[in-house]
Amino acid sequence: MAGERLQPAGWTEISAVATDERYRGQGLASRLVLDVVHHVHQRGARALLHASATNTSAIRLYEGLGFEQRRRTTFGGVRTPSSP
Repeated sequence: MAGERLQPAGWTEISAVATDERYRGQGLASRLVLDVVHHVHQRGARALLHASATNTSAIRLYEGLGFEQRRRTTFGGVRTPSSP
């Protein structure tokens, strides 16, 4: 599966790219991403992706499709305290 999410001015984020483990290695994610990119470009926008630095297989896939790493971002998490 693959879809679109955020759309900052001139850009569209490709998100939720995932392939069931049983079907990996068949080029399905590549075809899905390229299809979404095609539709993004038809609207005159540029496609962007994000991936965790530890998700090296996704990064390798995206770079193989022509995407380039532009920036590293650090995210933090906050959790509310548990109720007693």
